[in-house]
Amino acid sequence: MDKKCRRDAELMRVKLSGADRKDHIPELLDEAVERARGRIVGEKRRMAAERHGIDRYKQGYSASMLVLEARLLQDEIAECVRQNLLTIDMSHLISDLTNTWGTIVSELQESIRAFMNEPAGRSVHSISKRSKK
Repeated sequence: MDKKCRRDAELMRVKLSGADRKDHIPELLDEAVERARGRIVGEKRRMAAERHGIDRYKQGYSASMLVLEARLLQDEIAECVRQNLLTIDMSHLISDLTNTWGTIVSELQESIRAFMNEPAGRSVHSISKRSKK
């Protein structure tokens, strides 16, 4: 994903290290696996997605850059599937990809919600309280 990010002029306007650019991905993929196994992912992950949105706001991202970042991750996962297609258990592929895409979109929603509230000076904690109503 690092290469794809480096090729995108919009994303490269924000100077981040490769590690900072992809620090949220391992936990996001863990969540996708948990959802694929039928486990409910808790409040901790939702708050991590909110923190990601706030961090990106503070780093100078736009909301469209958050969407682009999610799309590049989906592209990278699709490329991984393509490269390993002959070794993948096809009976679970569609449901696993659906769960993965759903996880990415859910986290993107939470990130954008927090991102959009950041200019108002709201904290992750106040956003969490409001979203429970």
